[in-house]
Amino acid sequence: MEKKLSEAVEGEQLNLLVGGIPMKQGEKERVKLAILELLYNKYGVTEEDFISAELEVVPAGTAYDIGFDRSLVGAYGQDDRVCVYNSLRAILETGTPGRTAVALFIDKEETGSTGNTGMSGRFLQNTLADMGMLLYPNFNELSLRKVLATSIALSADVTAGLDLILKGLWKKIMRPDLVAG
Repeated sequence: MEKKLSEAVEGEQLNLLVGGIPMKQGEKERVKLAILELLYNKYGVTEEDFISAELEVVPAGTAYDIGFDRSLVGAYGQDDRVCVYNSLRAILETGTPGRTAVALFIDKEETGSTGNTGMSGRFLQNTLADMGMLLYPNFNELSLRKVLATSIALSADVTAGLDLILKGLWKKIMRPDLVAG
């Protein structure tokens, strides 16, 4: 009871439960083997797939209408979903553009865009290089750099809502440059 709330539950000390029913056969790691069998049968995932997997554990609760007028949605990941939905609609409704149009859905912006699914990964560059090499025999690293340098990008994300009751906290988190001292 003496810890601050921010220290009460440390993520690194949480254990993720994924199952508990052991296989009927075998001597060691029967629960692990049962989970691996389930993952393989349901998704085609093997133990080796976890070597390069980037796993995230997130709340899987139901989305709820929030407010007396039910005008808001409360659920995990809504900020990313609304951006992806609108980006996908825009790219699908573009028709035949004069230039190549790409919608790229990336996550991890809250944590520095790290990992193979963040912008610090090389997915976009690798995909463009693959496309260029298929279409143009002399496509090379310099060609890729020129493509990226002459491209136009629009990045979409949502911003934090300002809670008028907690203006000071919002400034501290979102705009630390506005907080004196």
